[in-house]
This record gives sequence, C-alpha cells and structure tokens, in this order.
Amino acid sequence: MFFIFLTLSILAHAGRAVYEFLKERGRVDPEKKAVFAMVFADMCVLWVSWFQMCTWDPWPVGLGPIARGAGLAVFVFGMILFFGALFQLKKLEGFNGTLVTNGIYRYMRHPMYFAFLCWLFGWAAFMDAGASFLCAFPFAANVLYWRANEERLLLKIHPDYLEYSRSTIF
Repeated sequence: MFFIFLTLSILAHAGRAVYEFLKERGRVDPEKKAVFAMVFADMCVLWVSWFQMCTWDPWPVGLGPIARGAGLAVFVFGMILFFGALFQLKKLEGFNGTLVTNGIYRYMRHPMYFAFLCWLFGWAAFMDAGASFLCAFPFAANVLYWRANEERLLLKIHPDYLEYSRSTIF
C-alpha cells in the first residue's frame, strides 16, 4: 500500500509542478474555474496520498514519544496556520488582487506553503514514518518551487511587494 500511495503522491506533486510551470509561462489561466477544479483535485490527491503513505510506511524509525509529540505539534501548528490563512483570504474574496498584508500576512508572506511544509515533516514524524520523512525533502523542494513562482508573480504585479517581502518572513 505504501508504494501505491507514494506513486499517487509523486504524480500529484508532478501535476502541481507542471501547473506551476505552465502558469508561469502564461499557458494556463488560474482564474478559470476548470483550472481551479483540476488544481483543487490534484491537491486533494496529494494530501490524501501523503497522509495514507505515512500510515503505511514500511520503515518505522523508532522515534520516542517526545519526538512524535513534537511532530504532532508541528502538524497541528501547520493546520492552524493553513486554515487561518485560508479563512482570512476567504473573507477577502473579491479583493480584486490587492496585496494582502494584514493578519497572518503581516508576518508571513506564504503561510499556506509554510503550513504544507509543517504537514509534510510533522505528520511523518508523528507517524514514525522513516521512508515518508525522507520523501518529504523532495516534496518540500516542490512546495518551495510553488512559492518561488508565486514570489516572481507577485513581484511583477505588485510594485510594493519587494518592500513588503523585506518586512516579513518566508
């Protein structure tokens, strides 16, 4: 089962990387509902496969309760951060592309991407999933690729983004 979920996770990560590549080159319009639906479905597969992959991991590393508890804390922090950022943006629906610099975004430019990193490493540690933890590194590199693409886009469309980025983390 681990390898099935690993394959699904790799394919979903590849799908998201292709989307980012095409978006950066202007080949897809992220504003189209069909594109949004495909990306949303891809992200659902990505996260379900990740959580299942960790559950079926064949290589438990024997982390103690403190390390596993820390992994759970990192994961929960990521969940709170992700949903806090999502709800903040949802409340601003129709904000017409204005740069969001308040709330969570006052301190962190990409809280959702940071939350994804917390999910990857925190859940693998909590599940004592050694192979999954190793897989988290290339998956994290993919998340950082998404973030880099978004940074380039935001620098193009928001003249004040560079100054904002200097006053925030991640």
